[in-house]
Amino acid sequence: MATEACNRDEDNTDSRPGLGKWMLAEDYAHDILSDLLHWVGGWTDWNLALDTNGGPNWANNFFSAPIIVNPEAGEYYKNIQFYALAHFSKFLPPGTRRIQTTSSLEEVGNLQVGAFERPDDGGIVVIVVNSRDEDQFFKLTEAGYGDLKVRVEARSFNTWLYY
Repeated sequence: MATEACNRDEDNTDSRPGLGKWMLAEDYAHDILSDLLHWVGGWTDWNLALDTNGGPNWANNFFSAPIIVNPEAGEYYKNIQFYALAHFSKFLPPGTRRIQTTSSLEEVGNLQVGAFERPDDGGIVVIVVNSRDEDQFFKLTEAGYGDLKVRVEARSFNTWLYY
């Protein structure tokens, strides 16, 4: 189980939560997918909710979180990492298992790819993360189904679900 994951806006020491900063969601997607590809059975955040300063915590350091709470205004904000977590949670329900993939993408090093089988409906999920500044092309080949070639937009994470 991967635990105590978190990140922060390293470019802005005045605002560690980095509200709306896409890089934080992209970091989460990479971290979650990397862990799942290396036999981790689950993933949790260190702090699901923090205040607008990125705290409090026992170490008195400041980070970001999927939910930022503004107690003075009586508000909370779904930060960008919330949507990365939601993306994986939507497509990979409990009991999902990683399945083996082979790829020539390691040679290019542009895309991170994982494939999974869902327990209840037998669906196959393919997740691709593109952290490059330009679109990349991805070809999925499944024996008995054929090929699917798609464009993976720059700085995005994408999911295909098929049966």
